[in-house]
Amino acid sequence: SLLLFLNCSKEVRRTHWDDLLQSYQTSLSRALPGIKVPSLEEIKEAMRQKALWGFIHCSYFLPAMSYGIRIDENGLKTQSNEDIVNYHLAMGGEEGTKLLSDLVEELVDRQ
Repeated sequence: SLLLFLNCSKEVRRTHWDDLLQSYQTSLSRALPGIKVPSLEEIKEAMRQKALWGFIHCSYFLPAMSYGIRIDENGLKTQSNEDIVNYHLAMGGEEGTKLLSDLVEELVDRQ
């Protein structure tokens, strides 16, 4: 789920979710000949049950990715903990909040 959440738009996920999972299952089968891989239905069920873990990672990375500014790691060393927390809370702004809100809706809808 992390890969799909970080790299596919809401629209791509909405219209091609099953196609993406089918492609994953087919590619996995071809890459691991002779090894039993999960069926498409098993993959769909695992995604339904465990997609929250992908969201948890996305809740950090998506706002940072949408922020458009590279983090200055050296600057973080000299900032107070409070400044660092405030920086992360502001990261992504409304766009980051919208991306995460959309993901929450998707998670609920897929249950």
